[in-house]
Amino acid sequence: MNEREYADWYVWAKRNVSATSEICHAAAQAAMEAVAKGEDPQAAARRAGQARQGAGWTSTASSDLKSYAEWFDWARTQLGGSPDDNHKAAAAALDSLRHGGDAAAAADAARLAGGQTPAAAPAPPAPIPPPPPTPSYAPPVPAASPPPTPGPVPGSGPMYQPPSPYQPPSPYQPPTRPAYPPPSPFQSPPPSQPPTPYQPPGGPPGQPPYGGGYAYPTPYQASVQPTSVPVWATVVLIVGAVIYALFGVLYLIVYVTNSDPDIRLGSVVFMIVAALVTAPSVVGIVGILSSAVWGRIFATIASIVMCLTLVGCIFGIPVLVGLYARRN
Repeated sequence: MNEREYADWYVWAKRNVSATSEICHAAAQAAMEAVAKGEDPQAAARRAGQARQGAGWTSTASSDLKSYAEWFDWARTQLGGSPDDNHKAAAAALDSLRHGGDAAAAADAARLAGGQTPAAAPAPPAPIPPPPPTPSYAPPVPAASPPPTPGPVPGSGPMYQPPSPYQPPSPYQPPTRPAYPPPSPFQSPPPSQPPTPYQPPGGPPGQPPYGGGYAYPTPYQASVQPTSVPVWATVVLIVGAVIYALFGVLYLIVYVTNSDPDIRLGSVVFMIVAALVTAPSVVGIVGILSSAVWGRIFATIASIVMCLTLVGCIFGIPVLVGLYARRN
């Protein structure tokens, strides 16, 4: 398999399909297989990136081919040279890895092959100077003596104050009491008012005092909701009624134009079936269009009669589903 073509499809998948290396390798493998078969390689690469199965996943490329494509993509993004220089850099990196070099050596080989100088190794750090030597003997430092405690200084203390002379207590004074005012002369209570006579609650004579009679609630009135049938069910019912009406007219013509008793008997049977379908269908259609409840009933009868024949099941079953699947 061509290394350059595989690497080009790997980079194309990195740009157009996914940034994941595994998906890009599968897309590149699928594109190479599509080219070998004469198919569209871009469509095959996109399918491999989306489906994660099929072409590109069942058979994978070798590890050297994958490494070459990844180094080519690295040279494209890191070195920025021409496609030929990037291919030379990828080949040099892969050759360095085959001879036991590590990733750093492979990168240096790729830069050199791509027309760039290898990255210079960092300078070693400057050595740390040794600490200064300590003397073998140091004389002991005498301990500092605490400062002497100062003694009392004459004349620096507070002056002596003689005690105050004795004060005799004040003579006893009895407590004063508030003077209470004399009670006012007795006053008789005001004369009581006689109770008011009983007054019955207001209202015209002859009416009970508690008001009017009991108000009975209004009787419950059930609200009749109009019937609701899907439009498509109504259309199917109309089509079925028209077809059965045409059948009835057709068998009426057969009945009139033939003298064979068996044919006439069969025509009568089919005309009866057509009438049993057409009549309730017309009534049901009128009821459905006028939103009446009985329209659903006649439409149901017509649908059941339709189902008695094999052809009528095509119209009867959908109408029954439409009548009762969305019943409000």
